[in-house]
Amino acid sequence: MSKSVVVKALEWYNQPQLLRDSNYFQSLIMSKVFRYLSVALLASVVFSLLMISVVKAQYDSDGGTPGDVQGEEESFGINIKSGETATFFPGACEIIDSIKLKAKSDIKGDIKVASYGEENPTDSDKSLGKKVVEYCGIDFVGFENGDVESSIFSIEGNKDRLEELNLKKENTRFFQFLGEENKWEQLNTPEKSETDRSNFFETDSVDQYSFYALAEKTGGLSTATILIIICVFLILLLLVLFLIISSLGRREEERESIR
Repeated sequence: MSKSVVVKALEWYNQPQLLRDSNYFQSLIMSKVFRYLSVALLASVVFSLLMISVVKAQYDSDGGTPGDVQGEEESFGINIKSGETATFFPGACEIIDSIKLKAKSDIKGDIKVASYGEENPTDSDKSLGKKVVEYCGIDFVGFENGDVESSIFSIEGNKDRLEELNLKKENTRFFQFLGEENKWEQLNTPEKSETDRSNFFETDSVDQYSFYALAEKTGGLSTATILIIICVFLILLLLVLFLIISSLGRREEERESIR
């Protein structure tokens, strides 16, 4: 037997408690595992924070102001007595098949309807679905929004366009823009009929006459919210791991002091 082997055997024998104590090995192994996990979790937190900033930038991106986009526009003359209704069919905006207005007071003037295609005519996409079929706008000339008692919008969703966006009809909603709050509002948009070419929806919830969009419904957690939840969870888990590691370190020190 060589001398080096004998020396190593004696060194091992002289430190029996350190090398034979299974609790010591477990704590040593777990400490290393927790350290690696901590590094991985810290990297995940940093990555989540970076992703949150990227997603937030996407949500806050400037979509332009109403004057920036010149949409295809048409104008309708309108003359309605108080309590009466009138229906018109805007051809410039593909998603609006018809609009039925009921006058609260005498109305005489023009209604301008414009299509903005896929260009957001506002400076916000807050609360708006990500898949947008089309943006449209309505402007009253000669009368005010308050002169309209109610309205019924018939909405058309072209099947080819919905398929292009991979947007199912049950996930399609009509949105109106709330100027004072600078955000979009999702409206109840039940399906009314269907043809070979289009799905038709209807809503009587419109009370803002400015900008509209047919888009994917919202309602679930946004990507930014999900990332924030994940980031908070990882931070809490990281704190727990650090506490466990600190506790194991103190136990090792107590064992060493006893020995």
